[in-house]
Amino acid sequence: MSEKLVRLLLNRKFEEGQYWRHQFYTAGDIILHEGDTCKDIYVLLEGQVRVLGSVKLENDKTMRPGISDLRAGTVFGELAVFEDAPRTASVQALVDSDIAVINGPALLNFLGENPDLGFEVLLELMGTQANRLRKANKRVASLLAWGMKSHAIDSKL
Repeated sequence: MSEKLVRLLLNRKFEEGQYWRHQFYTAGDIILHEGDTCKDIYVLLEGQVRVLGSVKLENDKTMRPGISDLRAGTVFGELAVFEDAPRTASVQALVDSDIAVINGPALLNFLGENPDLGFEVLLELMGTQANRLRKANKRVASLLAWGMKSHAIDSKL
């Protein structure tokens, strides 16, 4: 996520207390849980967090692999504003982290009332989503290739 989006979201018109609040998390804290339905968006101001997936294994065991690590200046959890679905991952603070927690519905109202700023914010969010999708596609292709090689499927093609 670009610093530009952070500046756009946390500008003087988008007032702390009315639209967003500071939240401090210590290393190890879970910031958001997979399955949650809250509409907040998070801007990592300082620190580092890890996005955790959930993989069901045999015998009702679950593995929680790290999907990606995020650094200061990154926005996460933004999909919750645009879809009515539970969170698809958890996020955990790796180190003490200062986060701006943005009320998603308030953000949408603000952007509707400030369309010039709203357009810029949405362009930045779309760029972020496109970048994340591109990386996810590469990971899926790599995992597929690994699976095909490990099961000798690639030699039959």
